[in-house]
Amino acid sequence: MCYDDCMAILAVGSRVSKNEVGISFYFFNEQIGSLVHLGGISGIEQPTFQLFDRRERVLYSVSETINGSVSAYIIDDELHAEHLFSVPGGGDFPCHLSLCPFDELVGVSNYGSGDFTLLTRQGKLFFKEHFEGVGFDPIRQEGSHIHSSLWSPDCSHLYVADLGLDRIVRYSYDLHNKTVIKLPEGTGPRHMAFGKDGLLYVVAELSSEVLVYRDGELQQRISTLPPIFSGSNTASDLHFSKDGSYLYCSNRGHDSVAIFRVNHSLRRFEYCITDKEPRSFILSPDGLWMLVANASSNTITIHRRNQVNGSVGEKTHRLAVREPVCLTWM
Repeated sequence: MCYDDCMAILAVGSRVSKNEVGISFYFFNEQIGSLVHLGGISGIEQPTFQLFDRRERVLYSVSETINGSVSAYIIDDELHAEHLFSVPGGGDFPCHLSLCPFDELVGVSNYGSGDFTLLTRQGKLFFKEHFEGVGFDPIRQEGSHIHSSLWSPDCSHLYVADLGLDRIVRYSYDLHNKTVIKLPEGTGPRHMAFGKDGLLYVVAELSSEVLVYRDGELQQRISTLPPIFSGSNTASDLHFSKDGSYLYCSNRGHDSVAIFRVNHSLRRFEYCITDKEPRSFILSPDGLWMLVANASSNTITIHRRNQVNGSVGEKTHRLAVREPVCLTWM
């Protein structure tokens, strides 16, 4: 199959049972901002997060269940998926995957049991650590909840976010040494990203904030919500624009994507209104579009993005998709 330069391939993970198509493939036309369904993969229970290894053309997916698992598929040029393996993820309710391109290791964050594991690309267990403790919030932080991991840009360190214990564990490259970065109580770190400035940006799910760290020291904390909003909210996903000048963070409750200008510090200047529960979103490869997975609305909305000032407009397209929770370019 031949793809035009203006076409990109999107994998959409859904919060559904193994009897349904849980990972769907779409063409995204970057000229007009539209999606065309191509097919997908069934047989995975609750495939809520995916990771695509472009070099090996392997798609990894979690099965977010008790005693959860990780599955891998090699994807050919016709988008046929060949099942490579399904192996235990090393804990309960794995919710996030990350990839170290140097060591060919896949990080698995097991939210339900407080376990972080590393698998080889062949699915063999390489490393596992279990975390225990009690956090600030008696309901959401009754124990450790590993939510994501992230390698530093040079892969010299591995960062693991523990939503339950308000901390980020930083491992050395060889995993022999680790330090703990303590976050403000009740913030609940969810996802992380490095900026072009080398700083670590953390979305705090429970406090609806972005926290900015330099060498483990807090530099800034800023709300993802407007001052007049008084409802319940949990922050979810975050992504930088390709040039690093803008940071985007989604809100579930306010149902929006907050837009920040990055210039020595963060300054929130706008919101893009979404459908209900924007759990995941992604910017198109050309930077002209934002695609949002609205889980409770069963929709993916597509919004035009202004590359000059970073603003994102109202939705131009809406596609019905069963409980979309993860968007991944392939």
